[in-house]
Amino acid sequence: MTWFEAFGWLGSVLVVVSLTLSNLRRFRTTNLIGSVIATIYNAAIEIWPFAAMNGAIALINIYWLIRLH
Repeated sequence: MTWFEAFGWLGSVLVVVSLTLSNLRRFRTTNLIGSVIATIYNAAIEIWPFAAMNGAIALINIYWLIRLH
């Protein structure tokens, strides 16, 4: 496994871990970081449907983090 594949796995792991968090701000922040990493990884390997989905998730998390602030 290359470092970049590990980077992609990290994004997926963070998204899954975020779903276990009860604190809403931690959930949104962890999910945002994971989805941004996943967006970068999927765009780099040209898996556009997943890049778009994770990009949309990142934008949704940004919106809600702003609303929570």
